[in-house]
Amino acid sequence: MNARPADMHEAQGGTAGVSSRRPRWNSFGPARRAVLWSFLDQAIVSGFGFATGIATGRLVGISEFGRFAIVMVFVALAWAIPPAIFAPPMMTLAGHRSRSRAYFDAVLISGSIGGVLLGVAGGVLFGAYYLLRSESVSLLMIVATGLLVAIQCILLILRRMLFVRERGRMAVAMDLTRYGLFVAIVVALLALEGKGVDTTQIVLALGVSGIVAALAFLPTLGVPVGRARAGLMLVVASQHWRIARWFIAIVFVVPRGVLAGVEDLLKRTRKGEAAR
Repeated sequence: MNARPADMHEAQGGTAGVSSRRPRWNSFGPARRAVLWSFLDQAIVSGFGFATGIATGRLVGISEFGRFAIVMVFVALAWAIPPAIFAPPMMTLAGHRSRSRAYFDAVLISGSIGGVLLGVAGGVLFGAYYLLRSESVSLLMIVATGLLVAIQCILLILRRMLFVRERGRMAVAMDLTRYGLFVAIVVALLALEGKGVDTTQIVLALGVSGIVAALAFLPTLGVPVGRARAGLMLVVASQHWRIARWFIAIVFVVPRGVLAGVEDLLKRTRKGEAAR
């Protein structure tokens, strides 16, 4: 009976929490630097996503690019869930009062577990999608899709945590490391294969590069094992869900239209190839 008040105290704050002092915007201080790092990181992530799509289309061809687009739709669907559950509640709760290290550890652990579960669900749904369409898809492609979904969600949580802990430059370094490693893997595959790469190899390269980047920069947040008890994680989940439930419904509306658009594009592409 006495465990819950202690958990609530840890979830709501503590002297060891992140500083709650108001930033001064009249000088180029930490607040403005954090915003600049955030804009830079978003530009890097968005720019790389755009460049990856173009490069993949050139490397694998139009028909295979359609399969890559389907993979990214499932990634986008899963990727929209962690922000809805973690980011708005964390910004609201952490902005309302200072939060303890145990609170952020609980968010990091639960977010990582959620990412793994989303990866499993994403891989299963991806395989089911092709099964319902009576089209063949390799087991390796299903595994690669699930791996990419999971690591994308975990990297998103790590990125949010780094910015919350005022380590925006580390988030930028993490993303640059991930994308640089991805390019290196693709170049190595092109050199070894000689005849190009396929969609499965591209998706695997994205997943593996993400795993390496996450493991390399996770120590900058400290090892959270043992700091977030199950009771505290339940308290944090309850607090977050009160806010997240209003965002989560939106997640399942937009990607459905995107998936329909991709399917229409694939149909037109096949008709064009058949006409030739």
